[in-house]
Amino acid sequence: MDHGYPANPYSPPGSDVNAVVAGAGQTAELAERGTRLLAITIDGFLVCIPLLPMLVVGGYLAVQAQMEAVRAGIHEKAAQPFALDRPEMLVLLVGAVGIGFLGFLGIAIYQWVLISRTGQSLGKKWTGIRIERVDGARITFGSGVFLRNWLPKLIGSVPYLGAIFHLVDSLYIFREDRRCVHDHIAGTRVVRHQR
Repeated sequence: MDHGYPANPYSPPGSDVNAVVAGAGQTAELAERGTRLLAITIDGFLVCIPLLPMLVVGGYLAVQAQMEAVRAGIHEKAAQPFALDRPEMLVLLVGAVGIGFLGFLGIAIYQWVLISRTGQSLGKKWTGIRIERVDGARITFGSGVFLRNWLPKLIGSVPYLGAIFHLVDSLYIFREDRRCVHDHIAGTRVVRHQR
C-alpha cells in the first residue's frame, strides 16, 4: 500500500505471512519422469523379493512332477500336478506361500507407513524424491496411500476400464505439471527432496 509518502519509520516490522506460505509450495522442483520410473521400479522389486521362495519351490515341484511323470509314464501322473500327493511337498509349498505372503505384506505395510509419515517410499528416498500435497497440507495415510495407491489399484481392477485407466494414468506424466491421474485424485505432486 504505497500512497506516495514514505513508510512510518516508527511502525513495527511486518510481513505478509500468507504470501510466503503460498510461494514456498511453488519453489519445489518437480521430480524428473525417469527418476519417478526408477523409484517405482525399485519399490516393485522390493515387494517382489519375499515372493522368490514361492518361485523357487514352485519351480522345484514342477521339475519333480516332470521327473516322476517321465519315470512312471506321462498318462499315469497327468492328473496329479506338482507331486502334491506327497505330504512333505505340500508342506514345503504351503510354507513357501506363507513366508512369501507375510514378507510381501510386511514390506507393503512398512512402505505405507513411510509414505504416510514422510511422503517417501524406500524407492523415492533412495532416488531423492518425495510426495507432497499441492495445497501445502501434510501427507497423510488417506492422501498418500489410500487415494494415491489403493483407489487407483481398485479402479484398475475393473475389467476393460482398468486397462484404460492405467494407460491414461501413465500418460499423464507427460503433461507439463508431471502429475499423473493418481496425483490429481490425491491432490499431490512428486518433487525433488532437498536434504
